[in-house]
Amino acid sequence: MRTLYDYEVFQALTRTLMLGRVSLSPESEDLTTLLGRHPRLVVALNHGPMLGPLAGLVAMSDLFCRHGGADRRPFGITWRQFYRIPVARQIFSYLTQVDHAIDFNEALQLLRSGEATDCVIMPEGQNCNFGDNRHIQPFLSPRFLELAIRAQVPVLIGVHHGSQAWERVVTVNDRVLAALGWLPDSMRHRLQESRQLSLPALPRPLDEVRMTFRLYRPRLTERKLSHDKAVRSRQLWQEALEVRSLMEDMLQALARPEASRMTEQEARA
Repeated sequence: MRTLYDYEVFQALTRTLMLGRVSLSPESEDLTTLLGRHPRLVVALNHGPMLGPLAGLVAMSDLFCRHGGADRRPFGITWRQFYRIPVARQIFSYLTQVDHAIDFNEALQLLRSGEATDCVIMPEGQNCNFGDNRHIQPFLSPRFLELAIRAQVPVLIGVHHGSQAWERVVTVNDRVLAALGWLPDSMRHRLQESRQLSLPALPRPLDEVRMTFRLYRPRLTERKLSHDKAVRSRQLWQEALEVRSLMEDMLQALARPEASRMTEQEARA
């Protein structure tokens, strides 16, 4: 499995063309210490708009490399349909380091075996297509917490800000909603709730992508997890709502005007 250093050329090219400056918030927990103390992590990132993961992942990789994590070997979990689309499958196989839509047990095995050091997940998933990404959208699943619990690793919450410039949010009325009746049930229900559709704006180079990190240790343990699937799901959702609240606070802190005033040491042009 490739290290983050192996993606150096891709990262540098993407940053030069699209991201501009990548900076770490002074309010972030010390990333060098976090990476040094925790050789394995489940990394929960905010998604942002449809193209937001490009900014978030490249910024995260850049900061990891600058803070002692260049030798880490992460894999990612993304929308399973990407692996069914020609060309997209090759692109996402390269980026996620897995060549198919892996299930929970496969992800757990990658972490437990040491083949990978980190699992990178964006818990909001496709819900980010149906809302204003200046806020954290409802999580699609809480199982990233179960993954961390069963692998016995903490969760590193990572939040990026800046990619919202790549989004155009439109309000959906009843007529448009009816015309989109062909959407899968989960997407249609989410659209009914939010009445907002996040469309990709024409990508332009971003002036700055800011990030912040916080370590989260799940209160649930493997012993406390119920054997009953429905009960276990409720347990996980209860704690996942707390994680989402933390992510929202972190995102709003990054959105404050004063958050853009970074030190030269943490903001590299």
